[in-house]
Amino acid sequence: MKRWLRPFLTGLRHKAHCRWAPVYLRGRMGLAQRKSVSPMARVVAPGDREQLHHFVCASPWDGTPLREALVKAGDRLVGGPEARLVVDDTALVKKGRDSVGVAPQYCGELWKKANCQSLVSVTLAQFETPVCVGLRLFLPEAWETDRKRRRRK
Repeated sequence: MKRWLRPFLTGLRHKAHCRWAPVYLRGRMGLAQRKSVSPMARVVAPGDREQLHHFVCASPWDGTPLREALVKAGDRLVGGPEARLVVDDTALVKKGRDSVGVAPQYCGELWKKANCQSLVSVTLAQFETPVCVGLRLFLPEAWETDRKRRRRK
């Protein structure tokens, strides 16, 4: 994992971020069903929940170098003349309305308008091999125009 992560870690530029990024990824890729910080920390960083929480939730860093490293890695893996760029949407059905971006909107999973989050993905693919190189949350108008609601999150 260290060799694969190297180009991404150089983009972080902060020692603490470089230390906690692999820990966080081990937690995300682990077998635990719950992927929130506290359950992950119990498995991958016992006694260090606060540090992992700070890395995930409060630590400011620029994602641009990481996105650039991801695109380069994707191009190395599946780039070339046969590669295709696929833009798609993914819907996450939600019951409440407190998660950022949740609103009644078209939900491809249900094939109708429903309460959900909508994400837009960009994937580089060649034959049967896809590499996701971008994923962004779509912010519906109800969130875009409600400054107070956005600040709360």
